[in-house]
This record gives sequence, C-alpha cells and structure tokens, in this order.
Amino acid sequence: NLSNKQGQPIINLEKVSRELVDDETHLLEYFLGEEKSYLWVLSPDGSLMNYVLPPKKVVESKVLSYYEMLTTPKLRGRPKKTSAAGKELSNIILGEVINEIKGRRIVVVPDGILHYLPFSSLPKPSEQTVVDDSFSKRRLARYMVPLIRDYEVINIPSAALLLDARENQSQVEQTYPEKKVAIFSNPIFSHKDQRMKNILDDSQINFQTEAFYNSLPGTLQEADKIADSLQSHEVDIFSGFEANRERLMSRDFSSYPILHFATHGVFNELSPLRSGFLLSVFDKEGQVKTNLIRAEDMPNINFDSTELVFLSSCRTAVSNDTNNEAVSELMKSLITTGVDRIIASLWSIPDERATIELVGEFYKYLFSKDVSNSPASALRKSQLSMWSDPQWESPYFWAAFTIYGDWIDISRNPLN
Repeated sequence: NLSNKQGQPIINLEKVSRELVDDETHLLEYFLGEEKSYLWVLSPDGSLMNYVLPPKKVVESKVLSYYEMLTTPKLRGRPKKTSAAGKELSNIILGEVINEIKGRRIVVVPDGILHYLPFSSLPKPSEQTVVDDSFSKRRLARYMVPLIRDYEVINIPSAALLLDARENQSQVEQTYPEKKVAIFSNPIFSHKDQRMKNILDDSQINFQTEAFYNSLPGTLQEADKIADSLQSHEVDIFSGFEANRERLMSRDFSSYPILHFATHGVFNELSPLRSGFLLSVFDKEGQVKTNLIRAEDMPNINFDSTELVFLSSCRTAVSNDTNNEAVSELMKSLITTGVDRIIASLWSIPDERATIELVGEFYKYLFSKDVSNSPASALRKSQLSMWSDPQWESPYFWAAFTIYGDWIDISRNPLN
C-alpha cells in the first residue's frame, strides 16, 4: 500500500498498477524530505523501483534556478546557462530512471516545489545535443532538446485522486454532446473599457470600478483560432458582457465536452481558496457583479460531460505553498467534481501572441481529421511546434501550459 505522510495506507499498489499503468506509461511519484528525497517509479510490468534523491533544499535550489532562467526576462535569453541549469536539475531528478522508461508517456505526481516545474521542458539527462543544420537559426535548441521530443508528460495531484475520479466517471451515463467547445473570452474588467461607453457616466465611477484588470482583446483572436478548427455550429463563444459568472453558474454545459476560459487568472497568497479566474465585472446596465470563479464554485457547475477544461489564464495551476500541497485548490476541485483533465499555466505570459499561437496549434491537432490525438498528445505536438519555431522556441512561451488528470477516455466517446 502507498501511504500518506502519517503512515496511513491510501491506496493499493496493485490497483494503481492495474488501472493507471499500461504498456506505454510509467508513473513517477516524488517525495521531498529534509534529509533525503525519494522517487518511486511504477513500470508497465508492475514493478516498483525506489530512488534516493538529494535533500529537499538541494532540489528546491536547482528548481528555482531553472525556473528563473526560464521566466526572468533578463535571464531567459541566455541559452547556454538555461541549458546548463536544466541539465543539472534533470540529472538530479530523472538521471537514474530515464533510461528505464521505454514507453511514450510519463505521468508525474510532484511534491512541493516540483509542482512549479515544467517537466516537459527538461532536457533529457546526460544527452549530448547534436547541432545540425536544422538548429542553425535556433539559439536554445543548439544546446537543449526538451523531454517532450520523446514523451507525453502528464501531471496528476495524486494517484488516489485520479482513481476516484475514474470510478466516479464510470458511473456517469454516457452522453453524445451536440457541441464541442464553449469559450469564455475577453470579459469586461474596467469602466475604461470601450464597451462601457455610454453605459457609465462620471458620477457612477467610484472606488469599486477603478481598480479592475486590463482588457484582453487578444483573447478574441484566441477564440477565433479555436473556432477555425471547428465547424461554426460546434462552438459557442461568450465574450464581453456575456462572459459572466451568472452564465457559467446557471447554464447547463453538459452539451460541451470542452470549456475554454481565456481571461485573467488570480492568485491570492493570503487566501488561496480565493484564487481562481475572472469573468466580466459589469453587466449591460453597468452594475458591478461578482466575477471571481473559485474552487468552491466548482461543485455548482455541471461537469458530467466535460472532458477538458482549458484555463488560458495566468498561473492557474499552482498555489504558493511549496511545503505541502502546491497544486492549486482550483485544479483539485475541478478533478474531484468530474472534469477528466485540465490544461493550466505555471506562470504569466505577457506576450499574447505566444498564447494565441499555442492555443491555435493545440486545437488544430486535437480536431485533426487525419490523425486522432488525445488532449495530452495534442498539447505535446503544439509545444513541439512552438519549440521548432525560432520565434517561440524558448520554453518561456510554451512550457507554462501543463496538462493534469486523465490521459485516456474511459466512459464516453472520444473527442474526435
């Protein structure tokens, strides 16, 4: 039995092996300890290997170093140093096991600060990058080839949580959705938004309407990119005043296997349960409305037919607690309330063009008529496409988006 930190049995190892691991999948679970850290690897044949890693402080230091090289503006333009930091970390947390992984999929159960780590971007341990003509215009690729070249990488909060979610979903009556995607984009956050013109006058502007977030017109292009991948009758776009909390909470979304939110993410360090994402703060009459969607709201939304929630928002995947459960309450709540899988972000990406490009590529692969792609496979291919483009090759532009949850469909017809 796998145990929790109090030594109480959580789940039977044989059940995990039987239901979560297949010929293409290895399950990697980490534990960061003060004196020693550990990595357990469950292989397709059911064997469990145990690897001893450096103490928590050492791992944290290496993760922070690599994370800063990826995300800090003055550092992320240094390919040699980024590659060196990535290889050093990769050798520590994957070095002993990577050559044992023969399948195409790695499922990671992180611990602590590892929740902040985009495993998909890590270079393969000890691999010597071969510089050839195809890399001549790509600064980083000359020194560093990411793990997703060879593997799908999926995160899960815990094996127990995923098993419970699969069991619950197997009891849900199979449905055949009429639509494919519902998109919430470009909400209204401020009285200064052009769409508020002639709705509010100066006498109605007060402290409640002053401090809201900037508008996101680029998310309309993001929605259009998604729509381009589908037939017009298969997608509904809710933008502006229509992208509101009341619509999300009251409407039946059981006819959509995918919900896509292109908006601002909010992280509340003092009150993590109040973290989430934002919808429109004004209605058409100019009245201020509650617009924060939090973890506690998830049980009130019908997710019975939801195969994917795509949170195209800043830092929706993690909390600020690197000592305990760093995965966000929003993520856990989505999985426990019936969502099969979630794509969310590890950091903010100020360049909207990069997100629009990645989202467009993702849905292009997901709804390809030529090749059937799971969401995990579509994300991998879209990230590889970004990595292959000299303009977007830096992991900063594509590695923030991570997929969490199930990698197979167990109870309903596939998305395609």
